[in-house]
Amino acid sequence: MVRPAALRAVLAILAAVVPTTNSYAYYMVSSHCDQSMVVGSTIMGVETKSASAGTYGVVVRDQTGRQLANRTKLVGVYEAGDVLTVSVEGVAYEDYVIEVKGATIDPDSASEVGCRNARVSNSVAVLMSNSSEAGTIKVWAAVAGSYGRVRITEVAKLYEASGDQTDDDDFFGHTYNWGVRCAQQIAGEDPP
Repeated sequence: MVRPAALRAVLAILAAVVPTTNSYAYYMVSSHCDQSMVVGSTIMGVETKSASAGTYGVVVRDQTGRQLANRTKLVGVYEAGDVLTVSVEGVAYEDYVIEVKGATIDPDSASEVGCRNARVSNSVAVLMSNSSEAGTIKVWAAVAGSYGRVRITEVAKLYEASGDQTDDDDFFGHTYNWGVRCAQQIAGEDPP
């Protein structure tokens, strides 16, 4: 019979001797920043494929929890100053990496943030706005189970509802920001 104290001692020795391994997702945010995350690229020695509709997708929410984009609604509108969170829907045990353009990931929001704060692995990301891309944020993810083929999600696009676009009145005297109105219509939202 093995005594609990002896078992704990053996496990402690094994934990100290056996190196820990990181997932490939970790390497995609640390040392593989130059590895492209697009359909057709090679990741883990295999060509990536598109995530099937309805399987995986990014979800972007504002600070109130309202979904701005998801795997079926790929275009959304956000307000300047919104705190946006990004997660991946459809994952159970799979590893994933979220990539962002037009914003950066808050490095304090997750433990595995890298690639100049453009990627995060296996965690919800909090975005910080970046004005270098004229208010448009693009978000997508790479998902893989174990060492299976990597699937790339569709790109979600978020347009900033800014006041620098031309406002105009309609027949009834309502004022609209036409850039925002077009983005809302693309996103399937009815403008106020």
